[in-house]
Amino acid sequence: MFKVKQIQIGDEGNEVLLLEEILMARKYYSGGLDKSYGPLLDNAVRQYQKDRNGACGEVDGIVGPKTWNDLIAL
Repeated sequence: MFKVKQIQIGDEGNEVLLLEEILMARKYYSGGLDKSYGPLLDNAVRQYQKDRNGACGEVDGIVGPKTWNDLIAL
């Protein structure tokens, strides 16, 4: 099973980099790969969550287990 920590705006680190890379590959994110969860990445996460129609849970910008599992499964 794939396991990473929950991340949200203000967080930094390798999990954020992984998120940036996944959302960039899916054309949701066009910012830099800087390991920093800022407003541009937050907007990309919210749009992804919205587009997935509930598969990620609530549209809240928080990348928890449901969002991670959905991101990795596609």
